[in-house]
Amino acid sequence: MRKLAIAVALASTALATPAVARDDSFYVGLEGGLMVVEDMAIEVTPRDTGITFPYIADHRYGWDVDAIAGYDFGSVRVEAELGYKTAGVDEVRTTTEGFDADGEGTALSLMGNVLFEFGDDDGMTGYAGGGVGVANVKYDIDLDDLPPFGGVEFSDSHTRFAWQAILGVKWALGPNVDLGLKYRFFNVQRLRYETDSPALSTGQDITDFTTSDVTARFRSHSLLASLIYNFASAPPPPPPRRLRPAASAASGDADVPGRYGDPGDGRLPGSAASASAAAAGAGTRSVSTAKRNTGSGTSPGPVFFCAQRTRAFAVPRLRARS
Repeated sequence: MRKLAIAVALASTALATPAVARDDSFYVGLEGGLMVVEDMAIEVTPRDTGITFPYIADHRYGWDVDAIAGYDFGSVRVEAELGYKTAGVDEVRTTTEGFDADGEGTALSLMGNVLFEFGDDDGMTGYAGGGVGVANVKYDIDLDDLPPFGGVEFSDSHTRFAWQAILGVKWALGPNVDLGLKYRFFNVQRLRYETDSPALSTGQDITDFTTSDVTARFRSHSLLASLIYNFASAPPPPPPRRLRPAASAASGDADVPGRYGDPGDGRLPGSAASASAAAAGAGTRSVSTAKRNTGSGTSPGPVFFCAQRTRAFAVPRLRARS
């Protein structure tokens, strides 16, 4: 019975251990998923003529991955993010027709994010926020025919200011691991490139080339899965409750630490301590009785004790007659 009570106490202590609080702790994470790049408006202006030709670049589905590291202040998280995005270019269109293209666009970004959390750290938590930073956007595009330039090979990169908006939700998989789903809108404006293009000015041969200025922007929508590890440590569990020993509980004795049973000397069980006290009391009463039975002028005789009943009696000593 006593072992069963102790086992129940230990189990209740383990179940009552508080969950890990993720507040005031560092965390790291990896994220990745699908990305859709909006149709990109491109303007090409040859420097020899100053005439601007507008185009639209269509992209295939792309990938978006990043690594994050930050600090959780409670309801606010601050993090740094290193991201990489890539999507293929499918075609380049004019206002009237489209032309097949081969190439891709990439964006390498370094962002700082501020996120506001709401919900339960030990269950489902939502968050929303945004970030700012810089992004290097590079394009490599080959076209066999792009009126009025003919064949075009374009390759250039530009680093510009970037910003993003974030909305997500995460679930606690364990004391330190979260699984999440995040949406991100990413935006880089006023990209400027340079490329060599066939000269279009009057009197020049099509084999002559001139420098053209290219302006564009990069906007994407991403749906990402997140795996986050936080370095929060669990608080120490509360000490187990002290149980009253089974023997004491059965006999009704007081619970005194360090012994079992009777409130005697702290070493003997209740029955042994009671018997010892009873024997000591009986011996005291026997000795007192022996003293009262010896009269005046009579020297008391030897005192005998009975080992079985723990009693004592005196034998009077007789005087010889003169």
